[in-house]
Amino acid sequence: MLVIFCSVPPSPTFSESGMVGSTESPRPGLEELYWLATLQQQLGSGEALGLSPEEAAELLQGQSPVLVDGPHGYYPGSPEETGAQHAQLAERFSDAALVSMSVRELNRQLRGCGRDEALRLKQRRRTLKNRGYAQACRSKRLQQRRGLEAERTRLAAQLDALRAEVARLARERDLYKARCDRLASSGPGSGDHAHFFL
Repeated sequence: MLVIFCSVPPSPTFSESGMVGSTESPRPGLEELYWLATLQQQLGSGEALGLSPEEAAELLQGQSPVLVDGPHGYYPGSPEETGAQHAQLAERFSDAALVSMSVRELNRQLRGCGRDEALRLKQRRRTLKNRGYAQACRSKRLQQRRGLEAERTRLAAQLDALRAEVARLARERDLYKARCDRLASSGPGSGDHAHFFL
């Protein structure tokens, strides 16, 4: 036998006539019926848990624990339930799904999930996002580095070409200077026509 303690808060009470918890009218209010239906969906039918209507009412009011027979019965928060819930959430939220999902969408899908599990999934999403940002930064930095290395190689080749061009022009200048000096020193009469060779 296992003891189940219900974590569902007791039904709210109001003092107006015909409302939930009212002592003036024995008829249950609409809100109380809705609350009972919701609890039945969460816990399963009373017959499946082996509960009588009185035990279900006590469970709802949180007045006494309810005993459940059977080898498969477990209480909320047990290792079996936590493990099953963890496996279901792991299937629902793969790493790719967590990264692509917005925070709002994740919060919407985590409604009804345990607080610890929700925090774990949110932390997992943040870790994956940060990992993705770091990888993107590394890729961008590597791409920039390769681009800068290619630019440096191109500029070094251009510099070598310009140095070769400067050396060629210096040789050509020296050749013209030597020719000019020869013409200037070739004779006194030829000085009148020296400007034609410059």
